[in-house]
Amino acid sequence: MTKEKELNSEERESFIQMLVALVFDKVKKESKRSSINGLVTHLRDKLKGQISDKTLERLYKGYILGRKKDKKTPQQYSLDILSTYLGATSFVDFQEKNKKEKERVKRIIALIILEEKCKKNTMKYRIGILFFAGLFLFITLKHQERNCMIWVGNHYEKIKCSGGKLEKSLDQETLAEMKQLNGLCKGSTFFLPNDEPVVWYDKYHNKLTFFTKEGIHPTNGRTLKPVTPYIINKYAEECD
Repeated sequence: MTKEKELNSEERESFIQMLVALVFDKVKKESKRSSINGLVTHLRDKLKGQISDKTLERLYKGYILGRKKDKKTPQQYSLDILSTYLGATSFVDFQEKNKKEKERVKRIIALIILEEKCKKNTMKYRIGILFFAGLFLFITLKHQERNCMIWVGNHYEKIKCSGGKLEKSLDQETLAEMKQLNGLCKGSTFFLPNDEPVVWYDKYHNKLTFFTKEGIHPTNGRTLKPVTPYIINKYAEECD
């Protein structure tokens, strides 16, 4: 009997969700895309068409966004292919290598859902921010190594160090995980099962801003606070 068969159905589903979450987390970092179609297209190309677009899209919607109608247990063939994308030899091998990663993956899933649910029409805001940030980056990205980072719109980007006011030393974890949310959406996951928050906030000049990682506010230098049930109840909105 293989280790795969020793798992009960609940444990197996948990590992499948972990696999799908880690796969799409890697795809997001590789492709710099955020739409489901963009992520699926990039992954399909990486897998050389071994898994169809329809199946990959269903995996994302079912296991990441929690849409019950799309949550169908994938075939073993698909699980093995996705596992090789993450460097494992098979789905069984993936399980063995990731037994201690469940809490980290729960956080990844929660953040993906938050980002997906909180997409709003912020194009004008982004265009203005990116124009001035892009101008600044063009001036500063000259001769130094890219071992610093700066806040651009709603996330950090790597830059060459120049001694700028808002420039920070490169922190790979913060670079990858720190993002500003457009707001709080009702129905999102704000806490992990161990009560660890996945959203932090700052209230400055009577305005609240929300982030996906603890630490220091990227522009005003204030220490971010973990979100509370009171803040969620008061500020969470219905999102499309």
